[in-house]
Amino acid sequence: DKMLVEQVFTALAAICLGDDLNALQASTQFKPLMEKTKSVYCHEGDDHESSLDQKLEYLEKLFITIDKEQSDLLSYLEKNNTKHEHGKSSYEIFTQNVNEAEVNIRSGYTSLQAGKYEQAEDQYSLSLKLITPYIDHTKLLDPLMIETRTKRGQCNYEMDKVENCLMDTMYLLEQERLGESAPMVSVNVLKLHSKVLMKVGRSDEAKETLGKLAILCPEDEEVVQMMQDLGLK
Repeated sequence: DKMLVEQVFTALAAICLGDDLNALQASTQFKPLMEKTKSVYCHEGDDHESSLDQKLEYLEKLFITIDKEQSDLLSYLEKNNTKHEHGKSSYEIFTQNVNEAEVNIRSGYTSLQAGKYEQAEDQYSLSLKLITPYIDHTKLLDPLMIETRTKRGQCNYEMDKVENCLMDTMYLLEQERLGESAPMVSVNVLKLHSKVLMKVGRSDEAKETLGKLAILCPEDEEVVQMMQDLGLK
């Protein structure tokens, strides 16, 4: 049904709008369907079909742009495009892994809020495992990676697994990509890093980190308290 087909592509365009990760996933899955749809439904002189044609043209231009921007990732996927379990391609595995990572992040947050730290740590670790093969090939997964490592670090802090916590906070603070994220993300990572340094008695390093926080959020009550605890105020 032509009306249903147009509704599908209208929804697809809306999902991709302003979300490059969704656009990339759609690009790897829907381009063959778009060509077939054009050959079957799009003809000049029909207003409804012309409207569908416009939506397909918009998506084609969007996919060309996202494919150029993500050429490194797409080259990596193409290089590894052998059939995996159940006959899935590397593109399908990528989409599946990202979707499962997002599910685990949401589940991890629920577990973290409920104080189920070990369960949350497992869920965040699984999420990270799913996206790790692609992280060096695209920045689109940076938000997922940053949230996963930040929350996993928090879980390990609560369980007194300080070395594991430091592994995540130090990794994040060494990444330029953290500075490109929202300012509050940097603040939260620096806070967690300060707390774990204080917990293991590395006061000088904690003071250095708190100095950065004093610039970023001088009125933050948690930061002020930590500075007082170290005799900085």
